[in-house]
Amino acid sequence: MVWQVIKKQGLSFLRNPQHLLMLIALPILLITILSVALGGIMQGETPQIQAKIGVTTYDEERGIEDFLQSLDEIDLSKKERDVITLSAREVKVLSILMDEVFPSFRGQIEVERIEREEIEEIRRDSSYATIIEIPENFTYDLLEHLYFNKGNPPNLQLIINEEKQLSSQIIKQILEDFNEQISLIFFATKEGLDTKDLIQSNIEIESSSESRGGQDRTYTSKEYYTFAMGVMNVLFIASTIGSYAYRERRDHIFDRIIIADISKGKYFLGIYLSALVFAFIQLMIIFIAANLIFSVSVSNNVGLVTVSLALSSAVGGVAVLLSAISYRMDSEVLTNYFQSIIVSIFAFMGGSFFPLESFPMLFQRIGDLTPNGAGLSAYLLILQQPYELDSSVLFHVYYLIGFSFILLIIAVAIFPKRGQNS
Repeated sequence: MVWQVIKKQGLSFLRNPQHLLMLIALPILLITILSVALGGIMQGETPQIQAKIGVTTYDEERGIEDFLQSLDEIDLSKKERDVITLSAREVKVLSILMDEVFPSFRGQIEVERIEREEIEEIRRDSSYATIIEIPENFTYDLLEHLYFNKGNPPNLQLIINEEKQLSSQIIKQILEDFNEQISLIFFATKEGLDTKDLIQSNIEIESSSESRGGQDRTYTSKEYYTFAMGVMNVLFIASTIGSYAYRERRDHIFDRIIIADISKGKYFLGIYLSALVFAFIQLMIIFIAANLIFSVSVSNNVGLVTVSLALSSAVGGVAVLLSAISYRMDSEVLTNYFQSIIVSIFAFMGGSFFPLESFPMLFQRIGDLTPNGAGLSAYLLILQQPYELDSSVLFHVYYLIGFSFILLIIAVAIFPKRGQNS
């Protein structure tokens, strides 16, 4: 009977404690390591920096006055001259940067004015993350380029301390964001628009705390990796049971089962149900352990059980397919290949190692085609929707069930028929 097959598979697990250790202890260990190592990124935290930067002294007012005096040599109407004079005095690029942008990073960025002659000496000072050298005639050249399109726009010269890569890159990103904003302001100024509302003194590096699926409820690193490691490690159930099934064939246990009047269909149904049951038990043990150790809980218990059963059914389909292929090939190679390589590929594509939000949508869609990726997406959705089991969750549930049935059909089609090598 089917129950005897399930019981036999269970006894095989009990006789192999190393498999039980891998299936239960390994995911708990991985949850601990990954959630601690990547917790800041998962929380969407802005990297905390302590950056010291040196900025060469520069007389911006003098540059503006020199530019305005040069207007006397250009044939301009009084109206054009007044507009340029007003806008040139209003937007002071370096003053905004030094007096508004950098001070907004209180306690993180320390700015020190330095003389141009001190640059070589300060470059040897490892406490500086970046030195910003303002070229001579920076303001004059900038205004001439903006208003009369003369020459190339001047650039601030950055001298980066390679020992402080993180701080230097953040300073560089701040300046790039600032440059985009200033370009917008000058464009608006030339078009006669009011630029007061465009000036944002608090330019910050954006960090995404958006959750997968775009819901209001975000998740912690421990929550994410509880489900990510669960959906990855549950795939090992399929390869383990597939391996047990092949060894039964090799040891002629399968032949004795057939002689005992248990049909091949019932036998493989037993394999499917064994994988489903033990995969579900494994998931529940992981989630209970995560709750006790990491305080990870899900309010939507109906959704948790529903997704777990759907994912377990997909694992059952994989187990039957691996068993059928192993019987057909009379080899355990594919099962070992699945366990050592394919599971890792699925884990990478499905987001088990890191969230996929920062990747292109196509990559995310491909990830959801893997059983672990679809399961992870469904788990995160029920985590974000504590009391709902809506269509977005059911979509993944139906996909996992359909995935299971398709693998069952393929397994039946390739399983050796009577008279073939079986």
